This record gives sequence, C-alpha cells and structure tokens, in this order.
Amino acid sequence: MKFLLLLVLIALPLGYLFGEEEYTRFTRIEAISKSPGFAPAVVEEVVKIEGKKHTSYRVRYRYEVNGKRFYATTTSTDQQGAMRYIAQQDMQVAYSTRDPAIGIIKRYYDLRNPRETLASSLFITSVFSLGISLPISLVVWWRLGWLKRRKKL
Repeated sequence: MKFLLLLVLIALPLGYLFGEEEYTRFTRIEAISKSPGFAPAVVEEVVKIEGKKHTSYRVRYRYEVNGKRFYATTTSTDQQGAMRYIAQQDMQVAYSTRDPAIGIIKRYYDLRNPRETLASSLFITSVFSLGISLPISLVVWWRLGWLKRRKKL
C-alpha cells in the first residue's frame, strides 16, 4: 500500500507537467484545424537556452495577418537544427483565422495526426508518466529501506 501511494505521489506531478504541455499543444492545433490560415514567416530572433551540460536553441518567427504582427516559435533544437530553420526561405505559419494569435510553424501542423483525440493524447501521457515514476519509486522505496529484508531477532 505504501508503494502505491508513493507511486501516485510521484506520478501525479509528472502527469500534470507532461499533460499540461500536451493539452496546450492539442488545443492549439485543434483551434487552427477549425479554420486554418497560412502566412509567410520571417525570422525574428534565435533564442539560446543554456543548461548545465546542454545548449539548445529556439527560432522565433514573426508573421502578419491583417496588418498585425504575431509570433511563433519552434521547439528546442541544437545549433544545426536552428541553422536549418534559418536557412529555409519559404517558412510558413499555420494560424487560426478566428484568432490569428494562435499560430504554429506549418511543419508542426502538417505532422499532426488528424485522428488523435484529447483522451488518447492524455492517456499516452499518463502511461508515460507512470513509466517514468515506477523506477523512481523503486529507488526511493529501496533508499528508505522499505524494500530490504529485515533480520529476525
């Protein structure tokens, strides 16, 4: 019983973390799919994100709809990936014609799975978070001494 409680206590924050990101991605693509529009994108800036052992980059694009500027950003990538994004001449952004502020790089929009539902997406996220939390729980369980055999007196 203690182990299940520990597993749930570790899995819930992980599920929330991954689930929130997945939910945001799904709702953004869903809003664009209802009334898609496409606009040419221009490189605005390259954002460098430095970690302890790893540096990643995001390329920020601007696009215009009805004379207003909006922005879309790529996912994190390495330096070569960022250079490939910058080198593309015909980059486009897919946006919602109802709300042009909701936009993503057209490449990501084209890679979406049209049969994907929110339930299936969150189910996969839940299984993923449980899969990550299981070894973490076992390590914590072992370190606390609950898994070790006790000597009889």
